[in-house]
This record gives sequence, structure tokens and C-alpha cells, in this order.
Amino acid sequence: MRAVVVEDAPELRDSIVAALGSLGYTVDDADSVWTFDMGVRRIATRPPPDLLLIDVMIPSEHPDMDGADLAKVARLTVPSAAIVVCSGVLRGDSSAAGRARSAGAVFLEKPIGVRLLEVAIAEAGILAAKWSPDEGTAARLDAYRAAVAGCHGR
Repeated sequence: MRAVVVEDAPELRDSIVAALGSLGYTVDDADSVWTFDMGVRRIATRPPPDLLLIDVMIPSEHPDMDGADLAKVARLTVPSAAIVVCSGVLRGDSSAAGRARSAGAVFLEKPIGVRLLEVAIAEAGILAAKWSPDEGTAARLDAYRAAVAGCHGR
């Protein structure tokens, strides 16, 4: 199984990568995907991962976008992927959790233990299987897929 971890703190990323390894995941680009735009490019240009683990507070080239927004892009791009959005800063922030949930993702507070991560991944897989876009989201998905196809043609 393949995973992508979008986390800007190297120590946290390393511990998450190790935890995922113990659960049988191979992490793509474990040292290089750590900003919003890098995450979008990774999701759009490589084979789809089985799991995305995204930090809410990733650096972003877009001041109004964060990891929960990246989860929405990921859900549209890779509908079958399990997506876990995590944060150690936004403890108890129901808006971040709600935005993650609206993308069909699980919100998890750091620090992340292996057992908690395993449960979150299982829940995220269930959410991915149940998620279906509403009409507005379906239209955005079609437009996004067309834009991504245009990028591949260059």
C-alpha cells in the first residue's frame, strides 16, 4: 500500500513515516512533500496513493488555504484514497475537523500513536467508500480533471 505524507516538520514526518511503515505502507517522497502546492502537484501527477496524511498547518503559497483544503483537492482527485488530516496546533478546533470531514477525511490530533493512526486509517477508508460528490462538487471535479489533463499534455 502506498501513502503520501504532507507534513512540514521533519521530526514529525519521520515518526509518521515510521508508524506507517509498521502498518505496511510505503511512503512516496517521504522527504519532499511538505507544502500545499507540492501536495497538489504530487497528487495530480503521480499514480494515486492509497492513503494521504495531511497536516492542517502546512505552508501554503495561498494564504487562505491549508491542509483541510488540500484534503478537498485530494478527495476530488483520488476519490478512493483514505485521507487523514492532522494537527497538533488546532486542538479542539471543530471547524478544522468539520472541514476535514466535508472532504471525506478523518481529523486526528497530534501526537499520533501507531494504534490511533491505524484506527483513523480504517475510518478514513470507510469514509472514502461512502463519499460521493454533490452537484456543485461534481462540476468542480470535472473542471479540475480537465485542468489536470491539460497539465499532462504539456
